[in-house]
Amino acid sequence: MDFLLDGILEAFRLVLRGDAEVLHAVWVTLLCSTTATTLAALIAFPYGAWLGIHRRDGRGLQVFLMRVGMFTPTVVVGLLVYGLLSRRGILGGLDLLYTKAAIILGELLLAFPLLVVLTHGATSALDRRVPETARTLGAGRLRVLHAVLGEVRVGLVAGLG
Repeated sequence: MDFLLDGILEAFRLVLRGDAEVLHAVWVTLLCSTTATTLAALIAFPYGAWLGIHRRDGRGLQVFLMRVGMFTPTVVVGLLVYGLLSRRGILGGLDLLYTKAAIILGELLLAFPLLVVLTHGATSALDRRVPETARTLGAGRLRVLHAVLGEVRVGLVAGLG
């Protein structure tokens, strides 16, 4: 256990000393994580809200698949991304393997189902009168979506944390 504590202390020393390699690693980590989370949120929030607002056939299966995706091990996601981006993979011609874009894709695939399920839960628990009132006042689909997401924004921001 002492080796773990020693490693953590050494990492903090390197950061405080301004070690170029460590600071670069921290920068790349923050950049990739922030980009992946932002992209996932831009896609997952509207999709999850749509699933929460419209309760029709087939939605239950989509929510179920998102919940399964939440519990998919990171190793499986990593292997999937590797398979897609390797030379023989579908996206192999893009030559993205071992790049920041590949890291962002993997993190996006991990974050997406979680954000969809959180958004779906928040919007399906929302009072049905919110989207109905927006529609009654002449709001189109995007304005209804905006109104619904505005009502559950605290839950969405908490989900990003």
